Amino acid sequence: MPSYLQKNRWRLNSNHDLEFTVTESKGLGSVEALSLKGEIAGVSSDRLTALITSKKVGGVETTRIIELDGRWQADEKNRLSFAVYRKDGKEDVLVLDGKWETGKDNEILYRYRKTGLKRRDRIERCLVFRGAWRINGTDRISYLLDSSGESGFVFRAQLEKAAIKGKFGALKFRVGIGVSRYKRPVESVVKIPGMVRWDINKRYSLEFDVTGARGRKPGMGLTLSRKLLGGEAFLRLKKLAQGERKAEVGIKFDF
Repeated sequence: MPSYLQKNRWRLNSNHDLEFTVTESKGLGSVEALSLKGEIAGVSSDRLTALITSKKVGGVETTRIIELDGRWQADEKNRLSFAVYRKDGKEDVLVLDGKWETGKDNEILYRYRKTGLKRRDRIERCLVFRGAWRINGTDRISYLLDSSGESGFVFRAQLEKAAIKGKFGALKFRVGIGVSRYKRPVESVVKIPGMVRWDINKRYSLEFDVTGARGRKPGMGLTLSRKLLGGEAFLRLKKLAQGERKAEVGIKFDF
């Protein structure tokens, strides 16, 4: 009886090693399993690149570069994850179970430590995600990795503070990340710098042009409406633009 594919699956273990397991049924109750292991080498808006190491006859190791197609997303605990597309229409979800932070140019940085597959020494890795921030409402912010918006992260967040002086300012959000090894969520602060202007034609909105390090513009902007901020927060922001340094603009939000 010819063999047939019974199951295949991608997963990310606690050491951040990428594993692929194929289970084949040989008939008459005989089952064989093949498992490959590798390391994440890079990320893009719709792809994850990995180095997969396997052994051939004679114990010779070979390393291959593979690219997995899929989409990035955030789970219910605000953790970064990658949904790998499969031919059967299903998805294998790889969860990066750790804390992420933002860099100087508003990029998302995911740092982790792992034990090397070959030398077994402790090494540090950093995955960099480049995209654009968007405000979804009073308790959501998103980070888009492509122009279509199909791949990216939507986080539960709290708009906490705004610091504005002259034409420059920053919006500050607090995000709770439910890392498995901690009982309470680990907080990550998202601080988005930019240039501020009051739109005369839109009396009840504050235009915020986001900038990166050294004033570089990543091509995005935010419009903070009175409805979004709430009347009291809006008035404080308006007064802030006339000389104050900081103001509370958020709504309390429990993670």
